[in-house]
Amino acid sequence: MSDTIPQRSLALRAKKLTALARVKREGLGESQFRGQVQTALNRLDQELLLLEAVLKVYRKLKDIGAPVDDLIDLQQPARRLQEQAELGRPTAQFLQARCRDLDTARSAIDLANMHSWRTWASEMIASLPVSLLPRVNFVRRDATKMRISELQKLAAKKPSIPDIIQFSIQWDRVKDEFDEVGDASIDSLLKRFNEGQVRLADLSDEELATLRGDASLNDQLYISIRS
Repeated sequence: MSDTIPQRSLALRAKKLTALARVKREGLGESQFRGQVQTALNRLDQELLLLEAVLKVYRKLKDIGAPVDDLIDLQQPARRLQEQAELGRPTAQFLQARCRDLDTARSAIDLANMHSWRTWASEMIASLPVSLLPRVNFVRRDATKMRISELQKLAAKKPSIPDIIQFSIQWDRVKDEFDEVGDASIDSLLKRFNEGQVRLADLSDEELATLRGDASLNDQLYISIRS
């Protein structure tokens, strides 16, 4: 009988230890599960912030009149997440799949933004009457050249809201400077210059008088003889 009591005691202790080990394992598993879900949620938050950024650029491009396409469906990933949340706690794998959905959507919008921006910005630069550059007041001419160069650089970049605003400001300034010297009667004449040169024999007396009568060209027109 004395041997039976210790055996029962040992068996009881073994059961308790087994139960405690199971609880500990389950607790560890739950902790790991929560950690994986939290990591996935953090990534989902980051993806949402990135998506918000490209959507702001999209809206800015639309506001300035750039040729933007309609947005792709952004409701589907949200609906899937909502439906899963109603059924129960989403798994880390499910959340990671939604992160991939957001990444795919963001990349598509980002690419479309870039195409739209480059198309619009290039057309805006092409609309500037750069043939009038020699007629811009010499005090401001170098600054105008720099602004045109900056416009070209901005047009080649990935669009951002600050760059879009800067482009619009600089374009307006260049356009205003060209408007100050714009004159249809002399524009066509200046277009005949090739790298700043034209044969004197190709100009009529009236055309010479037009060039000489434009005060903005006084410091730019010279006659030279090629050897």
